[in-house]
Amino acid sequence: MTEQSKNSQAGYAAHAYPLADLTRPLPPIAALQAFVTAAHLGSISKAAEHLCRTQGAVSRQVQQLEAHYGCALFLRHASGLTLTTEGHTLLNVAVDVLSRLAEHADLHAGTKSILTLRLPSTFAIRWLLPRLRDIHHALGGIELRISTSADDTPEFDTPDVDAIIVRGAGRWTGLAALPLFEETLTPLCTAELASSLKSPADLARVVLLHPGPSHGEWHCWLDYAKASQVNAESGLVFDTLELTLTAAAQGHGVAIGDPRMARERLETGALVAPFFTGRGERLGILSRLSAATCGAVEDSRACRCPREDGAGGSIDWDVVVMPSPPAMPPAAQASAEPALDARAHGFGRDAVTLVQRR
Repeated sequence: MTEQSKNSQAGYAAHAYPLADLTRPLPPIAALQAFVTAAHLGSISKAAEHLCRTQGAVSRQVQQLEAHYGCALFLRHASGLTLTTEGHTLLNVAVDVLSRLAEHADLHAGTKSILTLRLPSTFAIRWLLPRLRDIHHALGGIELRISTSADDTPEFDTPDVDAIIVRGAGRWTGLAALPLFEETLTPLCTAELASSLKSPADLARVVLLHPGPSHGEWHCWLDYAKASQVNAESGLVFDTLELTLTAAAQGHGVAIGDPRMARERLETGALVAPFFTGRGERLGILSRLSAATCGAVEDSRACRCPREDGAGGSIDWDVVVMPSPPAMPPAAQASAEPALDARAHGFGRDAVTLVQRR
């Protein structure tokens, strides 16, 4: 042989597992599953519930791994678990190994990958469905299952949910957020009702329509508009934004929401956004973020929205919470930003994000 072998270990073909290593003790898969789950959820008890094991069993399996590697994988404190440096290193390896084994099992069984997404019904109807064709194409062979819920807490309390769309700052242990767009709040009503609204103070004479029991949306916008004489706690309360917008379109009062969720009604004139600044622009700004550019935006509450008086308003984040695997392909993220081309419908408050467990 005139050419030197490129094999890293003489006597073995490329990619072959060295037979000598087969005699080395390796950690069991069940222990790696327990470790990865505890790392993602930040809790032994939550990991046990997710895996349908006892808390004692999961604790022993994590201890078994720590004994095997001779180091602590978690720092244990009252609020839960955080990974040590060694834990972070092992987590990357364990996720890769378990993912490969799961992919092989699916391939062998002839089953397809499934991505189950839980999100608010209005968001599903008004934002997701118009993009469903592009998202389905981008997912390739992954089957997308959509579940609607009014619950927007960032918790994976059922094992069959892979991703959740919620509102919040996006700072949850074990979760990584990718913003999709900032939420913009603005009053929405019929043109007839809007004709009687000359300033935000006139909202005190109409029925406010709330998309949830917190009244937080109206509190946020009225504080921004400095309309302290308007009682944000008054009006009718609905359990979804879609129902709230429908009531507004039927003339029952003034709704509050993001124009993206009312795009068709705004285009047809069923709803209008009644308030403008002296410059001919409606209060606040629409998001300029897209899924392609939002990765450069820091996960921060310090994003600012210009007010009419030049001051700024804090913006939180809406987030899509997703454990991995599976992850949303980049092509699916590219179609995320709505095409609504308008100037400043309302006060920017929150944003929507794609999030994965770290």
